[in-house]
Amino acid sequence: MRLDWLTDPAKERAALSGADPHALTAACALMAAAEGADPAGIRARLDGLGDAPAFDATLERLRGDAAVADEEALAAVRAVKGDAEAAKRVARGCCALASADGDLAPAQADAARRICEALNLSPTQFGL
Repeated sequence: MRLDWLTDPAKERAALSGADPHALTAACALMAAAEGADPAGIRARLDGLGDAPAFDATLERLRGDAAVADEEALAAVRAVKGDAEAAKRVARGCCALASADGDLAPAQADAARRICEALNLSPTQFGL
């Protein structure tokens, strides 16, 4: 899925400096666990914005007991649900960090929609 708003991933990454690192890390792990994702690339782009060891641990749990780990990760994402701007930064951030070139795999787009729903955001505002 092409994200038309994501014209410059590097610029978008720079705008994420204020994103909640725990929520962003959990959202990125959800995106990395999706079929067709590049987990190593997402982890590298997350560097300096999130918690790499927490990303690794969450991704490992998602690959193991996916149902439980999925809910844990979504709970971490929901921590910013009450702050509309923080929620938008997390949603935009996980899309930007999961996509080096503005494209998401179909399963990543589904994960991004679930993240938006957990944040009470409309997926359509992010082109999903």
